[in-house]
Amino acid sequence: MVEHPGMQMTRAGINHSWFYTVDALGHWTRTKHADECDCGNEYIHTRHMSVLNIIEQWLEKPEDFSDPA
Repeated sequence: MVEHPGMQMTRAGINHSWFYTVDALGHWTRTKHADECDCGNEYIHTRHMSVLNIIEQWLEKPEDFSDPA
């Protein structure tokens, strides 16, 4: 988790989240775990997965994220 009130990161740390398993086809499935976050806010955890998806896309083709100017 990072905090960045602007372009400068001010804090970073680790927070509790949900746990997933990945099958042979690369599909992620949520797995219940005793150490998972119990905040009850599905929106936040869905956003975590969206961010991971964006990072995965960037790692595969970073040129798709470059400034067209």
